[in-house]
Amino acid sequence: MKSETPLDAFSLPARSVPDLWRLFASIFLIFGALLLLGFGIGAIGLWLNVQNDGVIEIEGFETRASALLVLASFLIWRPAIWFSMRWLYKRSMGTTFGPTGRVAWSGFRQGLSIATAFAVLSTIIAWGSVGAPVWLDLNLAVWAGFGLIAVPLIYFQSSAEEMMFRGLILQQMSVRFGAFWAWALVPSILFGLLHWNPAGYGAAVWFVLGITTLTALIFAMVTAATGNLGLAMGLHFGLNLFALLLIAPSDKFAALALAHWPISDDALFKLLYLDLIALTIACVAAATFYRRSLTVS
Repeated sequence: MKSETPLDAFSLPARSVPDLWRLFASIFLIFGALLLLGFGIGAIGLWLNVQNDGVIEIEGFETRASALLVLASFLIWRPAIWFSMRWLYKRSMGTTFGPTGRVAWSGFRQGLSIATAFAVLSTIIAWGSVGAPVWLDLNLAVWAGFGLIAVPLIYFQSSAEEMMFRGLILQQMSVRFGAFWAWALVPSILFGLLHWNPAGYGAAVWFVLGITTLTALIFAMVTAATGNLGLAMGLHFGLNLFALLLIAPSDKFAALALAHWPISDDALFKLLYLDLIALTIACVAAATFYRRSLTVS
């Protein structure tokens, strides 16, 4: 008799309603809610940014206000996920965290610690490869004030994405198909496409797509290995916190940060290559962690 793995236990709440059309409907509903909210926020942003000459500027992540608005837009995901789970699956939103219906906070703290160590080590290596970050001339009290607003928003943004991609989609794809490509690769590719931003990344957009997809694959495997979203949520929150509030990947995403990495194509591509190498190593570690979970009885 086949023993139950953490992934089997994690996917258990999805077994009663495995229909694929419900998954498509829930994705449409959740992204539709985000899109509608985005239109609303965009309309406000356009109104606020009309210049005297009639030119309209979309600032994206380049100002504190617009960065906070982008993060705040993810607040709509939780009620959308709640409604989707209740209406389409007849189960509670908490089951996206795992069979207990709760986040494993010990796993969250572990993930946050690992993400911090990873970010610090990556920063040291990047500093030696591309030079010192460009430190912004900021009033620390103002930075801390905006940070107090941004931290909970980053938590809600990262946890909402985990509930969607490593919770709802992973569970339903695991029950419906069972194969690694279905519950790990497909949601990870979708997650990567969510970060498609040619305007922000330019020629590096394909590297960023690969990096975000690889990161999502790591989150998927640690979720499958632990049977709970806690570890993935901690990793995601920690990495986003560092990149958005401390050292941003570029000046285009530095509105809330203390610094950003040097602005040059050479520096950018060096950083991206370093990220790919580091994440590949982390992916191998996550795969080993997942394979070991398959032997759990």
